[in-house]
Amino acid sequence: MFTKSHRLIYLSMFIVIINVVLVLLLIIPRNHHQTSQIIDGSEAAFIVEWADEVPVNSQLNRNEFKESKDHKYFVILEKQLVDSKVEGNVLIETYQEFEVYKNLYGEVVQIIPTSNFDYLRYSITQ
Repeated sequence: MFTKSHRLIYLSMFIVIINVVLVLLLIIPRNHHQTSQIIDGSEAAFIVEWADEVPVNSQLNRNEFKESKDHKYFVILEKQLVDSKVEGNVLIETYQEFEVYKNLYGEVVQIIPTSNFDYLRYSITQ
């Protein structure tokens, strides 16, 4: 049905198409978010701009925090150990998530606790 020359032509066209697809995958950006993403160490952070007030959870933080319109801040979510207790043969560690706001110089401006908790349980063998 196909001669040897036709097979070589189809094979070369297939290889060219594969190469074009691979090049397009490398060229097209993978981040489709509209926010600016910046890497701080090994953690990803997003820049937010505050107009008048920081959007805070009023149940957790009742302090008002105001900045001028020109400031930009990084928001990083961090988990910190807040409690550790032993129940029977199980050690339970409680981690709470915090929103850490940093300015462009990397200085911590404000830390806001969130209502997200993680619990790690470890079996204690005697």
